[in-house]
Amino acid sequence: MRDRMNDIDLIKRAAGLYYNHDCTQSDIAERFGISRAKVSRVLAQAREKGIVKIFIDDEAGGSSLLEDRLMSRFPLKAAKVISVPEQDAALAVQITAQEAAAFFSGFLAPGDRIGVSWGYTLYTMAKYFPELALGNASVVQVTGSVDNTSTRSHAGEIVSLLSQKLHTADAYTLPCPAMLDNSIILDMLLHDAKVKKMLDLACSCNKLIVSLAQANETCCLYRADYIGDREIAQLREKNAVGSICCRFVNEEGELCDQALDDRTFGIRLSDLRGKEQVMTCVADPGKVPVLHACLRARYVDVLAIDSLSAAKLLEMDD
Repeated sequence: MRDRMNDIDLIKRAAGLYYNHDCTQSDIAERFGISRAKVSRVLAQAREKGIVKIFIDDEAGGSSLLEDRLMSRFPLKAAKVISVPEQDAALAVQITAQEAAAFFSGFLAPGDRIGVSWGYTLYTMAKYFPELALGNASVVQVTGSVDNTSTRSHAGEIVSLLSQKLHTADAYTLPCPAMLDNSIILDMLLHDAKVKKMLDLACSCNKLIVSLAQANETCCLYRADYIGDREIAQLREKNAVGSICCRFVNEEGELCDQALDDRTFGIRLSDLRGKEQVMTCVADPGKVPVLHACLRARYVDVLAIDSLSAAKLLEMDD
């Protein structure tokens, strides 16, 4: 097998087996037909090349204090603060997503209908989700997909990954654009019985795992050409702080652009209330304003958040 891989492939696969799947160096040596000494050198190279990044958490106690402050300040059912390094945003996302996956898994039970949106953080979290045996559970995409040649929302991959990890064959996607060209097209689409049935299924989920986005050029909807510079400017004029499930809100958590919302396909803001849990993972301080709005509006009640964003959230609320 070693002859069919280049050195980088070997380093990545060996590191993945060692750090993500708890394989021993002997296991890896046997799998690739190399010596244990070679495995040791390969793992060292993984660290040297930045393929493997190691973070030592020196402030675990501080995370508990932040969790207590978040729980007392906001209407949360549960909160998890994850310590992350200050100077490595990519590693912060990975660490936060991994911890969030374990945290959120504790809220899932057999028979749940679990609604999920999309985004890179949620996709990363889905990859780290632990194996669970949830009988009669289902995974349902709750917002239209935005995949095109230039942008990946990972929408279908998230549904597929979670259904595999939860050992359920019931996985449903919404094979429609996240936004239509106008509200008339959306209205016509919703008159299709099959489409309406899938959206009703999404709205009926008892638990949700959703993602947030900023109201600027980093937004996936912008990068996928669903909205452009004109819409971004209009959102700024209307004091949009970001979106939840593709619905743009102001700092009070109120819908701030009705015309844009009227052509958005997926669950609505009102559908976020009354669920058993609505979970979100935040690993970017830039998303704190929209998170703050969603907490105030009670759209989110289970939060996994990196330590830097948690501190900024509390500071903003002050």
